[in-house]
Amino acid sequence: MVLWPAGVNKSAYGMNTGVKENIKMTEFESGKARSFLLNSAPKHTFSFNIDFWSDEEERAFWTWYDHVLLSGSESFLFPDLFTHTGNTEYIMTDTPSVSGQMPKTVSITVREV
Repeated sequence: MVLWPAGVNKSAYGMNTGVKENIKMTEFESGKARSFLLNSAPKHTFSFNIDFWSDEEERAFWTWYDHVLLSGSESFLFPDLFTHTGNTEYIMTDTPSVSGQMPKTVSITVREV
């Protein structure tokens, strides 16, 4: 687990929230089906936007993403997007994308670890 990069905005907006599928279905040869709970606590998923207000902030984010987060393979601490108290560990589920000019908007999709 790594920390969010210093000097990069943490103000998330435009958030969509969901829950990662938490049930496994098994169908037997007889035709009966059973469902099983995968985790006792379902993991939430979030997609949100963050604005970059300078080229330096964008460079700091991509340097962190490539060399510290290792292209999204590591988890990271970020302010809790569900309860809005404290920090929570997340992992990126998609590669972030940037649009716009100034401010540049990065779109990020994560799930709780």
